[in-house]
Amino acid sequence: MSLPFPPRTLAVRLFLLLLAGVLAAVLVTMGLAMRERGHLLQSFREHAAAERIADMLHLLAALPPEQRSAAAHALPSGQWRVETEENASTESAHPSLPRFATVLAEAVGPSIRVEAAWRTQDPACRDGPGKCPPVRIVGARVLFADDQRVLIEETREPPSPHPPRGAPFIANLLILAGILAVVAWFAVRLVLQPLRRLSQVAEAFG
Repeated sequence: MSLPFPPRTLAVRLFLLLLAGVLAAVLVTMGLAMRERGHLLQSFREHAAAERIADMLHLLAALPPEQRSAAAHALPSGQWRVETEENASTESAHPSLPRFATVLAEAVGPSIRVEAAWRTQDPACRDGPGKCPPVRIVGARVLFADDQRVLIEETREPPSPHPPRGAPFIANLLILAGILAVVAWFAVRLVLQPLRRLSQVAEAFG
């Protein structure tokens, strides 16, 4: 009993080779596209967080130094934390991220010096990698033009959970594979049809 693999006919071999090549190209393209999408989302989150922090810093910079502590207490306590050198320590337990610090420095402008900036998970989140929200706490330590150093942090609520996308992705991939298989089969038949006619003509002449 002979096995169906490896295929012996030229048509099946060409069909499988073409289908495998196209599927590999599609999978690689999708992987690169998803990776680029992740980078774009990460960059968008960084710039959005930097803009929110920069807006609040500009509001504080417009106030006299002695009024900034009172203004900080008027902010929503569950969302914003602002500390000055006069009323608390301006040191943060989170490591500074140079890339985010650069983005924040561009957002605030030259009038405010960004000494450190960070983006981190909520310490209360213990669900493990991939299950916690991508960004929960963003903050910075800055120096105003009047030489007052301020620590500012914003805590963001987690986004609403998204439904799992594994099943639709697999279904779409199977549909795409089926379409590619049909197209590849017709392409192989179209290519081999002249060869079959030539072979029949050659056999007829003996």
